[in-house]
Amino acid sequence: MGAVSPWRANALKKLFETIEKEELIALPDARKNAISEPLVEHYLNPFEIQSLYISPIVHHGKAVGILNVEYNVPNPNWTPSDTRFIKALAVVLGSLYANKETLKSKQLALVQKELAEQSAKMKAEFLASMSHEIRTPMNGILGMMTVLQQTELTSSQRHQIHLAQSSAESLLTIINDILDFSKIEAGKVEIDHVDVDLVSLLSETIESFALKAEEKQTLLEFDCRNLQIAQAKTDPHRLRQVLNNLLSNAVKFTEQGKIILTCYSEQNADETRLWCSVEDTGIGIAKEKLATIFDSFTQADSSTTRKYGGTGLGLSIASQLCELLGGSLSAYSKLNIGSTFTFYIVLKEPVAIEPIDNDALELVLLVPDHVATTSMRHVLAPWHIKTTLYHDMTHLLQHLQANPTSQSLLILDPVMLIESQDTASLKHTITSRQLAFAKISTSEHSQALLWQDLKPALDMLYPLTPANALMLYYGEPELQTQSDSVLHGHVLLVEDNKVNQIVATSLLTKMGLTVSVVEHGVAALQILAADHSFDLVLMDCQMPEMDGYEATSRIRRGEAGEHAKSIAIIALTANAMVGDKEKCLAAGMDAYLSKPLQFDSLKAAIAQWIRQASPVSPTRITTNS
Repeated sequence: MGAVSPWRANALKKLFETIEKEELIALPDARKNAISEPLVEHYLNPFEIQSLYISPIVHHGKAVGILNVEYNVPNPNWTPSDTRFIKALAVVLGSLYANKETLKSKQLALVQKELAEQSAKMKAEFLASMSHEIRTPMNGILGMMTVLQQTELTSSQRHQIHLAQSSAESLLTIINDILDFSKIEAGKVEIDHVDVDLVSLLSETIESFALKAEEKQTLLEFDCRNLQIAQAKTDPHRLRQVLNNLLSNAVKFTEQGKIILTCYSEQNADETRLWCSVEDTGIGIAKEKLATIFDSFTQADSSTTRKYGGTGLGLSIASQLCELLGGSLSAYSKLNIGSTFTFYIVLKEPVAIEPIDNDALELVLLVPDHVATTSMRHVLAPWHIKTTLYHDMTHLLQHLQANPTSQSLLILDPVMLIESQDTASLKHTITSRQLAFAKISTSEHSQALLWQDLKPALDMLYPLTPANALMLYYGEPELQTQSDSVLHGHVLLVEDNKVNQIVATSLLTKMGLTVSVVEHGVAALQILAADHSFDLVLMDCQMPEMDGYEATSRIRRGEAGEHAKSIAIIALTANAMVGDKEKCLAAGMDAYLSKPLQFDSLKAAIAQWIRQASPVSPTRITTNS
């Protein structure tokens, strides 16, 4: 009967057991029957249903669905004729289901195959062209905003640039959705199973929506009390992509409400599953629309697109990614009430969470009542760490005084300190007992200070996540970044677009590199042959006169001189389509970057491939047209 999450199957255990036995289920007083009792609150009462007559729909000896006859009166007078009619109707539905399956396998397969073959080539060519045409100017837009952000700006100017960048990134998200959809349809998506810290990934993902949720006055909550797996092999990029899509939709469609991300693990005989559900109190989806929301280019209705934007591809992509990760995605929703999207994926080589063996350790929270959630009380439950939550300073101080030997980890909201007269007592307790403490706040109060001369170990935003709580215990890891490091070397930028030349040279000079610019492959061969000082080439792929592929092949054949045959060449392309990377590598390029260029990824690639030359004279830029 499709993917059913374990909690739902357990809640309706008797009902599912009876259906699997292919028995008729007569419930003359459904609200008082043990089989249907779990349905009372959320189904029977809202729809004023008092009795049920249920017949399983069977196909190949297995229940594939049910025929559910609902009555708004208790104890209807069912006759043998009623029973025969319901049984016969269920048989007819089963027959229709069987016919549908037969049609799919025999008749539609050939049609679908022909349509797929005809459209695949046209679609790939169109998307490749569109990708290049859109990404090229997008690189200029995002790149120039990155350059501007690194200059001195007023707060108003910085805010305006942030808004422009947010809009540009939204457009880029739409482009990437279309490209991902194309890759999935072509069967070209590769799943890369690597070791993943699940606690960190899940925590960081929901954390990234903190500011957007606050803008919508929506409370975010993360519940992982039943997560038992710390680490496993899966594809972190694709898992994060699914979560981002579901959380983004929840935030988009929820105003002044609540969103809960619930994650838990399930161990079966053959596999370990990670289950995640995103539940919101947003606008919901009408029942008749729910069946089509996973179809491509589909949203609940056209007004949704006009008001909220989007391509209608996100859920289709998320559903197919779940299948590629060994699981499935399902949805439950009621219009004007909210939606719940639930998925699971299969985890490989899971490693269980190890409880922290420290009886004196405790987590103590001081937060306002309106942001307190049930999950906060259990945030470190998988690690067997007790959490106590307070809404006023007096009770917090009493707790600390009553537990003088406990190793208390404190998480404090500055709003609670502003409203209290006992902050000096708390400060004294923290300093005298050397307690670790963190600040948690909304973005509105993120700049608020607890004390001028006593800084928190961590500064975090709601929602509280286990990764942040554990960081308070273990200490914040040292960030390994090259953002402030200086590179040395001479880079040849081969790029025909003037705006992209300005963007790239600005980023490269900020890294400390010397840059020379030419506009096409012919000029690149000429300057490489004449100048032996280059350490690396950044090569655009689509250029007039001679493109990057041809230029690279000629460099590797020695047409720019023997000294240049082994020079590092990094491709810069606006296509980002299936096969582009392979095409670049086949031409002789060493690495591949898609536009729009990101400063950190560009710097990391250059740092990996550049020959570390001795320090050069002050950075210069030369242009050869």
